[in-house]
Formats: sequence, C-alpha cells, structure tokens
Amino acid sequence: MKSGCNLRRRASAYQFRFALPQRLASFLGRREIVVGLRTTAYRLAIKRARVLRTRVERLMEELDLVTVKAEAERLVRAWIDRQVAAVENNLASHGASYFDAEEAARLGPEFLQETQNLFYTVARIDHEDDLRPAIAALLAGQMAEARPFLREAMKMACAEIGIAEEKLDGPAGPMIERAVLRGFLTLFDEKFAIEGGEVEPVPRYVAAPAQPTPQPAAAPAPAPEKPFFAAWDTFVESKTRVKEWKADMPNNARSARNTFEALVGDPPPTRITKAVVSDYKADLLRLPRYYDKARQWRDLPLAKVGAAVEKFRDENPKETVPMLTPTTANKHLTNLSTYWNWLEQNGRLPEGLKNPFPGLKSKRRRGRAAREERQMWPEALERKLYESPVWTGCLSIHRRSRSGPNIYRDALFWVPLLGRLLGAREDELCCRKVGDVKFLDGLCYLEIRGSKTDSSDRDVPLPRLILDFGFLEYRFYGRAPEEPLFPELIAQGPANRHSDAFGGRFSHYRKQIGVKEPLVDFHSFRHNVTTDLKNTAGLNTGWIDEITGHASDERTSESTRYTKLIYLTNLKTAIDEVTIAADLSHLRYDGPRGVAAPGAQEDIAKFRKLAEQEMRKKEGRNEVTVKLKMKPKTKVKAKA
Repeated sequence: MKSGCNLRRRASAYQFRFALPQRLASFLGRREIVVGLRTTAYRLAIKRARVLRTRVERLMEELDLVTVKAEAERLVRAWIDRQVAAVENNLASHGASYFDAEEAARLGPEFLQETQNLFYTVARIDHEDDLRPAIAALLAGQMAEARPFLREAMKMACAEIGIAEEKLDGPAGPMIERAVLRGFLTLFDEKFAIEGGEVEPVPRYVAAPAQPTPQPAAAPAPAPEKPFFAAWDTFVESKTRVKEWKADMPNNARSARNTFEALVGDPPPTRITKAVVSDYKADLLRLPRYYDKARQWRDLPLAKVGAAVEKFRDENPKETVPMLTPTTANKHLTNLSTYWNWLEQNGRLPEGLKNPFPGLKSKRRRGRAAREERQMWPEALERKLYESPVWTGCLSIHRRSRSGPNIYRDALFWVPLLGRLLGAREDELCCRKVGDVKFLDGLCYLEIRGSKTDSSDRDVPLPRLILDFGFLEYRFYGRAPEEPLFPELIAQGPANRHSDAFGGRFSHYRKQIGVKEPLVDFHSFRHNVTTDLKNTAGLNTGWIDEITGHASDERTSESTRYTKLIYLTNLKTAIDEVTIAADLSHLRYDGPRGVAAPGAQEDIAKFRKLAEQEMRKKEGRNEVTVKLKMKPKTKVKAKA
C-alpha cells in the first residue's frame, strides 16, 4: 500500500476510507466504507489501514460473487418465464407446444399432432435418461466429463438469457453455470407439466351477486404530455450517485439544459424533432463565448443575444467578439442526447420515439485548422506577463497589478507558472490535492487523474525551475494529503468550479496589465510547451504526448517499454528543457529544503480567508470584512 493510501484525517484522528466499486455501491446502497482507526499517529494508522485493506478486499470478492449470483438467477428466471409463456401460447392457439403458428399451418392438423407427440416423447426420454442425470451430477461436483456435453447448450442458453459467454470463463463463471443448470431443470419440469395436462386449479371463491351489464364508458382523455426536462433532476442524481460523471459534469450538463430552455423552451419530447435541434445548434453558434458573464450580454434574454451581437458588429466593425466554439456546442448536444437515452432506457418516453440529437455535431478540426483556433504565446507577450507585478513585486495583495515590493505566492502566482512549464490544462492544475504530489526514489512528480478523458491521466515530473522557486516548500510540506493544493480557489465557489474561479482572476489580471491578444489564453501554454519540446533535438514524441496528456500509440509503447522510475526520469529530462522567456532568477527560494517555508501555512490560510471574503461580497452578503494583514514575502532585487 502506498504511503497515505485510504487514509483520511478528521479532527486529530485518522480514518480508513475505501471507495466501493460501482456495482457493489448500488447493491449495498452506499458509495464507500469508512472506519475510525482510533489513533493520531500516522505510522500506526498506516499499519491498521493495511490490515483493513486486506480484509475489505477479501470481503469485496465475496460480495461480488453474491451480486453476480443474484443477477444471474434473476435473468434465468426471466428466461424460464419467456419459454413457458411461449409454450402456453402455442398450446392455446394450435395445440402443439413445439411449433409456432406458421409451422403448424405448414404441417397440417394430422401430421402436426403426430410430430408433436413424437417430439414430446423423445424430449422426455432424453431429459429423464441423459440431461437430468448429467446436470444433477455436475451440481453435485461429480461427472466432470458431462461438462463438454452441456457446453454448447450452455452457450445457447446464455445467449437467450442475456449473459455474455465470456463471463462463463471468468471468476464468477462457476456461479453463473450453476444458476443456468438449475434453470434447465426448472424449465423442462414446467414445460412437461404443461404439455402433460397437469393443471393448477383456479381458487374457488363465493359467487358475487349478479351485476347489471355495465355501459361502455367514454374513452378517457389522454394524459397530458410531460415536459422534456421533467425528470432532469432524477437523471443528474442517478449519474452522480453511481459516479458515472466527473465532478464538473453536473454544471456542464446544466448549461446545456439552460441554453435549450432559453432558445427552444421545454416542450414534450414528441415535439422535439431533428429540425428543432438543428435550429437550436444554429442559435448556439450565434452566441458570444461569454454570453453569461460579459456585462454587455448577460442581462439580455438569451434568445436576443445573437441579434445583439450582429448589431454590435455592424456598428463596431473593428471590434472582435469571441464566439461560442463548435466544441462547446457539441458538448451541449452530447449532454442532451445522453439525457434522451436515459429517458428511453428508464421507460419515460413513448415507444418508437427516435433520439433527434445525434448526427448534428460539428466535425472536429484537425491539422492547421485546429491550430488556428488558438495561438501560442509570443515571446514578447510572455515576457510582458511574467515580468508583471505578480512575479516581480506588487503594491499589496489588493493591488496586484501595480508595482511594489511584495510577492505573494498564491494560486495567481503558481498556476500560470505550472501551466507554462507543464503544459497541463487549467482544470488539471486547479483541482489537484496535496496528495497528488508524489515521490519515487527522490524524483518528484504530479499525479494527474480525472481529467478531460481517460487518456489524459498521467504522471508528470515537476520541472527544475518550479522546484527552484520553492513550490514544495510553499505548497506541499507540512500539509495533509487530502487538502486542496490551492484552497483559495475552492473558497471562491463550488468545489467543482475551481478552474472557473482561477480563470476569472487570471483574465481580469491580464486586462489590468494590458496582456491582451486574440486567440491567446491559458490553454495556449500547451502549444508553447509542445513547440518547445518538439524543437528539442533527439526527443521522443511519445514523451511529449505523455507530458501533455495526448493519446497516441507511440505514447503507450514508450510507457510500457521502461520501468516507471526510468520513464519518469526520461520525462524529467525532457520537461527541464522547457523555459520561460523572462528573467525570474529573483524568485529562487533560498530557505531550507524539505520542510515548509516559514509562514507558508499562515499565508495559505490568509489567501483562503481573502477569497472567502470576496465570495461573500459577490453573493451580496455584506458581512463585516476582516482586514488582511500580510507580511511582504519577497523583496524585489534591483536588476543589474
């Protein structure tokens, strides 16, 4: 077990925490197991957690078999009911259980009855003499030679039941096999009972007094159709409960619903056609990128924003209005299509109603067209950014854009440095926890999980420049693993909107210092890092994809070629080649290494307190503000 794995600290004591697999979570009605370890000593907590981890994993294996057995038995019983219902239907319609109506018509009445009797006699003899003894022996753990004899029948039965054939060869295969074998016996017993004329009498009840013949009632009025989004909250809750969605997905999906309601309304599903969805997409692409944030548009009804943008462009031909990208429109269509599929799977749509959302997504740009969506940071603009007051010295924590003697190492200081040197996405950095910083034989790396796609998960060594600036001393040492790496971002909004909180601050700061360029933003740092690495002689392109989190066959090949330590060492060599076009030598940390920097914990608490205070102001709760008194962290050195 890795150091700190499955541990969580509450107050002064440690707890053992184990996340349940999805299937077991839904079966047990809980998502995790939490046990108090009754100790405040970290080493003792680790030992107790290891013991619990072994016991819990053994329990998980047993529970998994229980859920598999219950599910297999449910599917087998449903299969038996279908087969028996077919027998009953055939006997009721033409008197022959082994033939359907079309076959019975071709055989004719006389030949049909003779063939039916023959089939019944042969099947009964085979069942009594061969099949039943073989199944009974297998269920008793004997007569292993009967297993190949029944294998083909098992495959056919599993196909009809709805059990994947490969599951028979998995860990739960014996449990599934026994359920299907019992199903064979039950099915034949019930079929022979019906075909042999055995009946179960209908219970006799006291005759009710005669009632007058009822008059045919008027047909009931059709129930009013429910709006499309009537089950939206249940849908979101179901996706979140079973952890099918990442933390930011509910808000992304909510944005899709909000735009659809504003541009289309909330009609019943029967009125949502392909043409309606096509018009919705066209209206989306007429919206500006910041339609809900920019002061210019946010107070207008969404249906009128597109026309307002066109009018503004006509009146201001030299002004540029960033528009909503096709990628964002595609995400909205995907979220709405997922909701439609969920409604269909849960029986909340009329039969035969086709999903109108697929097939309308814009094709993803590739090659040169994709590169033109964003540009890398020009050297002059990059130098202007990193030689601005946040990194050279500002007047105070409240006046970050004005030059002064103070440098505050908060999220606004660290995240742009990490983005420029690692090429990581904004949300990948903003949502990290202290425990995501890990070590392997002295090599420090950042574990990135739960990002844009599964292929984005990766381990990226921290570059030499970041370590020289004292990142570990200011943000890692002396802090609990479960703490957010940048708690001041969490304090500015919901936990799943941390990157939005930083994005707003970074964008506002850039405007204050005059660092504005179309198509250049935080994501553009990835282009700089990729370009820097590709221009490094002899560098393997698989390492570049691993650093930036792009899926590729070469990346997969490279990651499996070496042990983890050697591979991380190769990535470290590559990432140390990335540089920033600015003089940042004055940021070097000269304090003791391997321990928390003096005052670092107090500063983080103050940064968070300030963020919470700003959040209260935004929400309109004008509470008494607490003046933030901070000591200057670093004096600006005079340049030679």
